[in-house]
Amino acid sequence: MLRPRSLLLLAWLARFTLIDSSIVSRALPDIAADFGRTVGELAWVTTGFLLVLAATLLAAGRLRDRFRSSGCCCWAPAPVRAAA
Repeated sequence: MLRPRSLLLLAWLARFTLIDSSIVSRALPDIAADFGRTVGELAWVTTGFLLVLAATLLAAGRLRDRFRSSGCCCWAPAPVRAAA
């Protein structure tokens, strides 16, 4: 059973995933205009961004399980969020 602290951490990370995906989706028309492509042709941008973000969250969860540190889930996806 998940503890309340773990649930809060999951909710916090889910919020950042939603915010990050919204930012990328909002910027997609500008990216398409810069590269001379349609938004449909650049759907891979959002997919790739969320795939990298999900991979870092999985790695952070694994580090948390291994080292019993909740800080891993906070700092591991930081480079992806900073690049956004």
